[in-house]
Amino acid sequence: MRLPDGEHTFRVVAVFDRGLGLGPYLIGGSTARDHGAPEQPTTLLVGGPSGGPTSTERLAAEIEALDLPVATTEDVVATSTAPGTAQQRLGTWLLLMLLAFVALGAANTLVLTTAGRRRELALLHRTGATPRQLVAMVLLESLATGTAAWLIGAVTVLPGVLGVSIGLLGATAPVVHPVTVAALSCTVIALPLLASVPTGVRVVRGVTG
Repeated sequence: MRLPDGEHTFRVVAVFDRGLGLGPYLIGGSTARDHGAPEQPTTLLVGGPSGGPTSTERLAAEIEALDLPVATTEDVVATSTAPGTAQQRLGTWLLLMLLAFVALGAANTLVLTTAGRRRELALLHRTGATPRQLVAMVLLESLATGTAAWLIGAVTVLPGVLGVSIGLLGATAPVVHPVTVAALSCTVIALPLLASVPTGVRVVRGVTG
């Protein structure tokens, strides 16, 4: 560690698995003074007696009486994560834009592929398939395509989610947002239906009409 009087090697006595929001290293005040580093504490962690919110409020009032600012745990967490929240929101919007671009490309590919099956559908109609059967076939194929895409995506994403979850939270279940997962899953499955089925209906009408 580089201090005002030079570089020094210190012995690590404890490693925290979770971030404390106080920086990467914690050293004692006497160590800082011995090596000429300024000792200017800016944060004091205070633990009140157990007794519920009333005891906590009484302790906060006593600290404020000393003309010192008081912040609860929730206030400190909100202040520490505010910049990260804004960055996360920007990242979310960029990711949504990327997903929209991918969805448009996939939908365009599905439409062109379905439209290019005109000869195949016409041949099936000549061999006895009814228009309803042809539309049902396109519908089932679209469901199979959406389900396969969802399974492949889930298998691809799961190792990364588990790795990040174990690295940040330890050996616990990964934290997921059910609404977001449900919305993305429905989008993946509905995209082939919305792109292929209407196109298939138009093609079937063209070859059977």
